[in-house]
Amino acid sequence: MIDFFIYGAIGTLWSLVSMLFWSRIRRIEKDIEMNNKRCSEIEKNYLSRFEQMNNSINSVKEQNTYEHNQIEKTITQRITEIEKSIIRELAKNG
Repeated sequence: MIDFFIYGAIGTLWSLVSMLFWSRIRRIEKDIEMNNKRCSEIEKNYLSRFEQMNNSINSVKEQNTYEHNQIEKTITQRITEIEKSIIRELAKNG
């Protein structure tokens, strides 16, 4: 009878240890899942921010290219006007 009691106590302790072990395993799995979710959210956040910065840079590049073209056009027009003015002055003084 004492043997039966000892086996029962050992079985109960084994069940308790097993239950604690598997609950810990499940908790670790849940923590891993939560960390993966957070990592995914952080990655999406950084990708979104990178995309916004890239779009901003492209916008600035387009703006600078447009302004550069406008300045180049203005300079070319001024040079043409000066050339014509010089040709007129040379034709007058001729």
